[in-house]
Amino acid sequence: MRSNLFWQNESAGFSTNLRTDTREPIRPGDAIPIYSKLLEARGQDCAAKSAQVSNCADAQYDLAAAKAQAGDFPGALVLLHDAELNYVQAEKLSSDSHEFAMIQLKNQGQVKLLIAAALFRTGKASEAVMTVETAISQFTHVQSDETINVGIRDDAGRLLKEAQTILSRLKSTQ
Repeated sequence: MRSNLFWQNESAGFSTNLRTDTREPIRPGDAIPIYSKLLEARGQDCAAKSAQVSNCADAQYDLAAAKAQAGDFPGALVLLHDAELNYVQAEKLSSDSHEFAMIQLKNQGQVKLLIAAALFRTGKASEAVMTVETAISQFTHVQSDETINVGIRDDAGRLLKEAQTILSRLKSTQ
């Protein structure tokens, strides 16, 4: 996944800033049609019964991020749930590469963090907490797998810390 997103509400520490650089402002109105076309172009990957379905999930994730940036959290949730299912499918279909399967598990955790943020923004804080707890479990599993590349484990560790911070902030709002 390419984005490190935080859809933050001041009380939980989630910001709607989808980028870490500030060179140009994000224009969700421009991004949504572009990511919609990219997702459409991934149509064959979305129907694939192969690990290529992860390409579809990446496109769904990107479009969901644009929708969230535009404030369409319900629309983002639909795409994020689809992306999550596609990452699960890619994980199951990657029997020849344990490392690729673990990357898909990490991607599932990242999507769960975004789902949690969107749930929180739609008033479903308790569901958001449970979703982050599941992501924490996924990141912990990836981080502890010493058979995979250290960079993947380190990324999972970074995401685990991020998820723990988010969980703490979510719990403080309940």
